[in-house]
Amino acid sequence: ATSRSGSVVLTVNAGSDTVSAFAHGWFGVSRLGTPASSAGSTPTSVAIHGHLVYVMNAGSGTISGLWLGRSGLRPIPGSTRSLSIAGTANDSQIQFADHGRVLVADERGNNMIQTFVIGRGGVAYPAASQTANGGGPFGFDVDAAGHVLFSDAALEIGRAHV
Repeated sequence: ATSRSGSVVLTVNAGSDTVSAFAHGWFGVSRLGTPASSAGSTPTSVAIHGHLVYVMNAGSGTISGLWLGRSGLRPIPGSTRSLSIAGTANDSQIQFADHGRVLVADERGNNMIQTFVIGRGGVAYPAASQTANGGGPFGFDVDAAGHVLFSDAALEIGRAHV
């Protein structure tokens, strides 16, 4: 994930269950601090809005928040929230919507879309779950009007849903 300005790049490290932040400036790219714990296992996606960062941990079926500062990432106490049953949902992507007030997560294996309202201090409230219209929400983006647009991984005989 990249910051809105493009000056910060975040990446998940599934092998070490960490998240890394890199800054791009006049003198090239440099890592901001040391990699931070994802507070779960097998991180698969990361999202950023301003200084607020959330990581999706597919192995543990959770999301966790971090603050981004000049010295790197630091955990937000009490920010870890459950998605579905760990290891069964095939969690794939998270992204902020509604100007950073909502975090959206898709779960292909469970055909679910989870939304988390972000409260004070960057802590996400428990998820509101919704069944996806198609089968297997694969990925998504948020358009300029704030609509969340999903792609559908499921196929029916003779046609594909998009």
